[in-house]
Amino acid sequence: MSPSLLEKRLSLKADFLVTGLNGIGTVVGIFIVSGYLARTLGLDVLGEYLLVRRIVTAVLGVLLLGMNVALPALLARNEGRGYGDAAFSVFLLGTLPLIVLLTIVVTEGFVESDRAVPYMVYGVGFCALTLAYALYRGHLNMIGANLLQLTAGTVVSLVAVVAAKSIDQLFIMIGLPMIILSFSAFLIRNGGVNPKKITKDNTGEMLTFGMVRIPGFIFQFFLLAGVPLLSLSYLSFTDQAFLNAGISLVRVFLVLVGPLGIILLPRISHAVSGGIDDRLRSNLSLLVRATFYYGMLTGFVLSQLSSEILIIWLGEVTDRAASAATVLLISVPFFVLSAVLRSPIDAGAQRGYNSLIYGAGAIAMAGSFYLSIVMNTDPFISAAIAFLTGQTVSGMGSFIIARRLFHLEVFELQFVASATVALFVTAGLLMVLARITYGTSTVVTSLFTLGAVTFFHFFFSREAWVKTLRNTVGIK
Repeated sequence: MSPSLLEKRLSLKADFLVTGLNGIGTVVGIFIVSGYLARTLGLDVLGEYLLVRRIVTAVLGVLLLGMNVALPALLARNEGRGYGDAAFSVFLLGTLPLIVLLTIVVTEGFVESDRAVPYMVYGVGFCALTLAYALYRGHLNMIGANLLQLTAGTVVSLVAVVAAKSIDQLFIMIGLPMIILSFSAFLIRNGGVNPKKITKDNTGEMLTFGMVRIPGFIFQFFLLAGVPLLSLSYLSFTDQAFLNAGISLVRVFLVLVGPLGIILLPRISHAVSGGIDDRLRSNLSLLVRATFYYGMLTGFVLSQLSSEILIIWLGEVTDRAASAATVLLISVPFFVLSAVLRSPIDAGAQRGYNSLIYGAGAIAMAGSFYLSIVMNTDPFISAAIAFLTGQTVSGMGSFIIARRLFHLEVFELQFVASATVALFVTAGLLMVLARITYGTSTVVTSLFTLGAVTFFHFFFSREAWVKTLRNTVGIK
């Protein structure tokens, strides 16, 4: 990768396309690695690999002391203040000791293992890649960021899984190239590390910005994984499988909105450095409208197809599982809204508002679950309701904070009326289809109906916000 390519800036549309394709490539890479690993080294090795990977990804924000958010946000506002140099020093003095400590705690206290060194190498590699990715995001060099992730993340993992003869070799063969490639790319883009640029002011500002967001990382993890944990003693393993399958259907939407959050954080941080203007306010209002409108329609259609989708995917489904999945999928618009607004909120405020938002959502989720249990509601349904409650609180909380920060105007009467009409029209069409189709044909025709409704609304609606959306994406 040449330095010029790593430093190249693209348009917002191109950034979204590149980041989205890289996200899809990452998902495909994980699928291939998992399948190959299961067939060569066995399911036990696959289970250990996925466990370690999930632990590392779950605590990345904590290990990096929030620098994965602080570095791109602050660097985009002012590229000349030495945030990259400060981040490198914090990584060496803070992140590395934390990785060593976490590895010792896990291998000595929870999992009896003699693989402490391979775990450390893998953890350092993953964190180094994330830090370098954050640096490129801060410089708005998304082509360099995604090339780095593709090379040091996906390609290295694919090569390592083919070459490794044991789990120890696998972790080292993934982690070591990650470290080398990530640090090399970091130093190239940052122009080395200049100790004179590392000051108490920029280091303290970055740590303060990142640390107040660490609780948000923890609460966000609970919002996605908390319901299965809360219901662990109430549900059988079969019910847990169905519950996790339903949650996975909701999480699929991260593939769509994840790239948007990645590219918005540094761009909005750069924009707000000059003050919040009408253009930024208008674009964010447009983003919220489009996210909620189309997310609401999609979530509703999928919730009505929950039984058919689970049968096609898993081969069987119970009535309880179908009912729970219906409730889970209703949360889609709130889940997507929260995911889309996270980066603008981080970029628009020094305070850790997302920690408060996700904390409120996590508390609402836990409270809803135990209240339902006390009321003798089916634990399966209680779990689904708790997930919906948590996502609704976090989604609406995100909107309330974003509206306060950017003075957004979204839910006017015309918008609400249009969304209500679209919802009723879609529901009526699905009722007709349910009477004349069955099984897979119901799913296909219902998804086609969803596509038709959204297509005609997007291309032919005369609503002002839809016209603006069409112009924004280049459609006159």
